Amino acid sequence: MKKILLATVALGALAAAPAMAADLRTPAYKAPPPPPPPACAQFGGFYLGGHVGAAYVRRETTDVDFLWNGATTVNTGSGFAGGIQAGYNWQFHCTVWGFEADASWASDSNKDFNSHFPGFGDFFLHRELKSFGTLRSKTGVVVDNVMLYVTGGFAWARVNNSVGFDPIGAAPLVTASNDDTRWGWTVGFGSEWSWGGGWTIKSEALYMQFQNRDFTLFTPNVAPGSFRFTSDTSAWVARVGINYYFGGGGFGKGPVRAAY
Repeated sequence: MKKILLATVALGALAAAPAMAADLRTPAYKAPPPPPPPACAQFGGFYLGGHVGAAYVRRETTDVDFLWNGATTVNTGSGFAGGIQAGYNWQFHCTVWGFEADASWASDSNKDFNSHFPGFGDFFLHRELKSFGTLRSKTGVVVDNVMLYVTGGFAWARVNNSVGFDPIGAAPLVTASNDDTRWGWTVGFGSEWSWGGGWTIKSEALYMQFQNRDFTLFTPNVAPGSFRFTSDTSAWVARVGINYYFGGGGFGKGPVRAAY
């Protein structure tokens, strides 16, 4: 009986030996870990900043009722523009999406137009972009420590339009003005560079188009007694600025990378 038991154990060991040898010869396969995503600066969170730049303004005024032959006058000017901005960004990996609101005060130039009509009188226009602002969304990508983005949304502007006519003779000078807020839209693009401690430097270009406005010049001594005008204003804005991210975004002593 003992011999039979020993023979059975020996046969079992011989049968298991090849499988054990195969396990020793072929180690189990283990896939390598996936490569880490590219690192980039963090632009997420709330930020506040200021900007300075220039505004190039195009003004178009049409004489609807032919006070001076139904002409449309177009003039352009440029000037200083500066103000403040605030916004909030969400960041996923190296993609950013957010909102920004800004307000700027403008110093517009070349805003007057004058014309003399022999035997009729003098005509003048005053058109001025006084301030403007936007409320925009933006989306972009971060490459190392620079965010590149496109943006668009709503725009507003405070625009003053004045028109006057000084007829020849005893008739008095007559004037009319329109000083109001105009709404419109804007699109643009920009970049933002993170340079440490939550501070960033930005550059941006925007195009803004505002709604038309009509206003009327009453001329009691010149028939038909009133003349209507239509005013259209648009602008290009180029500016640079700084932002501070209260969440500590950007690059500090060492790169502050996006969270994954």
